Amino acid sequence: MSIEIRKERPAEYHAVENLVREAFWNVYRPGCSEHLILHQLRQHPNYLEDLSRILLVDGQIVGHILFSKAQLRHEKTGEVKEIAIFGPFAIRPDFQKQGLGEVLAKTAIDQAREAGISHLVIFGNPAYYPKYGFVTASQLGIYLENQDKEEVLDFVLALDLQGDGSISLENGPWLYTDPDGYQVDEAVLEAFDKNFPPKQKEKRPGQLED
Repeated sequence: MSIEIRKERPAEYHAVENLVREAFWNVYRPGCSEHLILHQLRQHPNYLEDLSRILLVDGQIVGHILFSKAQLRHEKTGEVKEIAIFGPFAIRPDFQKQGLGEVLAKTAIDQAREAGISHLVIFGNPAYYPKYGFVTASQLGIYLENQDKEEVLDFVLALDLQGDGSISLENGPWLYTDPDGYQVDEAVLEAFDKNFPPKQKEKRPGQLED
């Protein structure tokens, strides 16, 4: 099995969007919106093209990870720190559970570290991401806007890439909001979805929204 990780090419955009759609379909909601988020972010100044990657197995595109600029704002002083986030992060369903996601994630995280990104914030599985060094964001003094500081949101995760402690529980609290580009208009999503093969939307246990 030959594995290649590289930047996507314009001719591959639609195929990558379809991969993301397949990976997220009916996972967090009936249907999904992640393929539209990817499409929107490529045209947005927050998009970090130099860090975003696709993974190919024997020439087939089977994985993708998108990086975007983000910010943390100090709740008391208003100081702003530039960070990054990643997601959507997808492996094609028929290639999942083969360790490919780990290969792609580790490579991409290492590249972000080398690029000088200070911290990453993601929304993800708290049982999966600690192996990459992620901790619950509140352990680093990072909270969602309007989050109760006594509430632990274990799916909001953060990683100190440089290990310099510049963002911490001691010098926080730091507030995070999704950067522009991640918001989805349902009418736009419905129209965009017509560019892909028809799929049945299903409501399933564990979804985050209807």
